[in-house]
Amino acid sequence: MAAEQGDPDAAYTLSLEASDPVERFRLLLIAAERGYTAAQEEAARAYYTGIGAPQNYVHAYAWALLAQARTGDISFTSGLEEQMTKTQIVEAQQLAENLRVQIESNKKDVCQKFGNKYANKGVSCP
Repeated sequence: MAAEQGDPDAAYTLSLEASDPVERFRLLLIAAERGYTAAQEEAARAYYTGIGAPQNYVHAYAWALLAQARTGDISFTSGLEEQMTKTQIVEAQQLAENLRVQIESNKKDVCQKFGNKYANKGVSCP
């Protein structure tokens, strides 16, 4: 299965078709952790709502920051900030940086396996 091999597009597509919220979230993370912007946005929403993932504003904000870096849309993060403490925001920013480093490493694997077909979805190959 391409999704299990780390194909972000396959994982994201399957997540849209999944009826089980936990399975949907698992597939979203496969794509999000490989730089797929739409999956990062959806992972943020899942953490925010607690549907398919444990409700966690720090994780929601971290994933939203990563997606925001590509889209420029600040609406989700600004709304979430109002519900968070300054300590939580700092923690989320640190988590986002750690995730960014992990994602950059994962992108190299995606590029080696699948080529540059994901450039328009947030996964750019060198």
